[in-house]
Amino acid sequence: MTNAVVDVQPPTLPRWRPFWLSVGIVLLIAVMYLALLPLRKIAPGLQFSDKIAHFLVFAGLMVWFAAQVRPERYIWVLLALLSYGAGMEVLQALRPYRAAEFADLIADAGGLAAGWWLCRLGLDRWPHWIEGRFERS
Repeated sequence: MTNAVVDVQPPTLPRWRPFWLSVGIVLLIAVMYLALLPLRKIAPGLQFSDKIAHFLVFAGLMVWFAAQVRPERYIWVLLALLSYGAGMEVLQALRPYRAAEFADLIADAGGLAAGWWLCRLGLDRWPHWIEGRFERS
């Protein structure tokens, strides 16, 4: 019986990583801006659960930023985005027309967990798919 050493290559990072990170920062700024607006300006006349919005936004952010790092660093992406969500709640508490809710942070955490799961299923390869489309053209 021989001990074969398997050469496992770590996943490659996206070639356009600086671009994807820059767009991600713009996304973070846009999310924070919208989070600090009065609710009636964001969705006038629309009734929706903001917990669903928190969940979906943070799942999307997790997928976006996790695609920019190696899987063993997903925990750092999750912790950074959870801190971002907590900071958002603190800033909302300082606005007279917004309120901080612990339930929002729970929805953020749920979205981050869902995003992590989606990345583990392969969705973290999205930048490679897009880059591959342009490189073949």
